Amino acid sequence: LGLRGATVDVDMTQAAGKAVLAMASGALVLPGVFEDPVVPMDRLSAEVRWQREGDRMAVQAQDVRFANADAQGEARASWHTRPVADGAPGERFPGVLDLTGSLSRADGTRVHRYLPLAIDRESRHYVRDAVVAGSASSVQFRVRGDLHDLPFNDPKQGEFRIAARVKDVTYAYVPTALQPAGTRPWPALTGLAGELVFERSSMLVRGASGGFAGRPGLRLSRVDARIPDLSHTVVDVSADARGPLAELLALMATSPLGEMTGNALAQATGGGAADFQLRLSLPISDLAQ
Repeated sequence: LGLRGATVDVDMTQAAGKAVLAMASGALVLPGVFEDPVVPMDRLSAEVRWQREGDRMAVQAQDVRFANADAQGEARASWHTRPVADGAPGERFPGVLDLTGSLSRADGTRVHRYLPLAIDRESRHYVRDAVVAGSASSVQFRVRGDLHDLPFNDPKQGEFRIAARVKDVTYAYVPTALQPAGTRPWPALTGLAGELVFERSSMLVRGASGGFAGRPGLRLSRVDARIPDLSHTVVDVSADARGPLAELLALMATSPLGEMTGNALAQATGGGAADFQLRLSLPISDLAQ
C-alpha cells in the first residue's frame, strides 16, 4: 500500500496510532489488488487508526471520502491480519477485510478497472469490452471476509457485491473482439436503464429497458442478462421487445439469428407492429456452439 501526494497528520506509539489523511491530485498505490495498481485521486480524505499486538495488526478507516474521474463516494473499512495458529500452514496476509461504501456517481465503462485480481483476467477483460458506455448512480459495494477467499463463491466465506442503478448503457454482450472473424455481429443492447450487479463470481443486468443498436424502432423491456460464473463465461440474455415488424425481420436477417434459422426469413417482408421474445444462452469462449 502506498500514497502519492498526500498530507498525513500522525500520532503514534509502538503499539498503536492514528492519522488524518488528506490528498489532492494524488494517487493510491495498491499492488496485488487491481490490474493497474495506481489509482489516481482528485481528492481523498480519511481518519485511520491502527493497533499492533504481537503478530496481529488491525486497521480501521472511518469517514473515507474520495473522488476521481471514474467515481465519487464514501466508505468505511476495518482490516486485520489473518490469524494463523502456531505450526499451522498459512499466511497472515492478505488479511481479513470488512468494507462498506457507496458511490454517488460512477463511469460504467470503468467498472472493470476496480474488479480485483481475484477475478481472473479473461473475465475482467470481458467486462471491459462488454460495457461500452453508461453511467451509474446509487452504487453500493460490500466486501467482507478473508481476502484469500475472494470473491467468496461459498457464502460461508464472506461477501463480495457491487450493485448500481445504471442508465444510457451500451452492453455488447458478445464483444466484437470475441466474435469469430467473418461472422455476423451480435447486436449490442443500447440505452439500457436498470440494475447492474456483481455478486461473488456472477454478473447480472436486471430489470432493464432499452433497445438494439441500429434498430431504433425496436424497444426492449424486461431485459435480463446474466453470467452465473465469470470464470466460465456463458451469457444468458432474455428480453421482451416491440416495434415495427420490418425492423424485426431486418434484425433477424443481419444477426447470427439469421444463420441459426437457415436464413429462413431473409426474403420475408411485413408491415405493422410485432412482439418479440428473445432468449439466448451464449458460451463466449466457444460461440460456434
